[in-house]
Amino acid sequence: MDKAIKKSSIVIQRHSINIRGKEYCKWIDENYLLVGIGYFYKGEFNEAIKTFQFVKNEYKKTKTSHQASLWLIRSFTEKKDFISGEIEITEIKNNRKFPQKLKTELSLVVANYYLKQNNLPLALDQIQQAINTVRKKETKVRLYYISGQIYQQNNNF
Repeated sequence: MDKAIKKSSIVIQRHSINIRGKEYCKWIDENYLLVGIGYFYKGEFNEAIKTFQFVKNEYKKTKTSHQASLWLIRSFTEKKDFISGEIEITEIKNNRKFPQKLKTELSLVVANYYLKQNNLPLALDQIQQAINTVRKKETKVRLYYISGQIYQQNNNF
């Protein structure tokens, strides 16, 4: 992860063309996102949150901003900051411009959020939404398995 963070930082430093607050290099936002993901996987959640919030605020009209919002929820969940995670979830759900392609990923992230809180009924609802939209067979099977585990915990065989 250190190598990914370092390489992405070098790309940002060398290729960023920021003139009067507008970025002219189309890969800079994705490199910032990659830096945040690297921090997330290293377990440095505070640094990851700072990076994702920067991407979300700086590049508002891009798909990367929405991906940063999803990673923010993941970071808040891992940090066990459920209040900030809930704020981010409601903000995404109220956003009409949220891309349809990321709805499945949103359902999975929110399901993980509820599972970490041990709120099984809401997690199950999100998993069912994800099952309806997922196309990959492996992911769908995994979601069925997780929903089966939740049903088993509730003695619903």
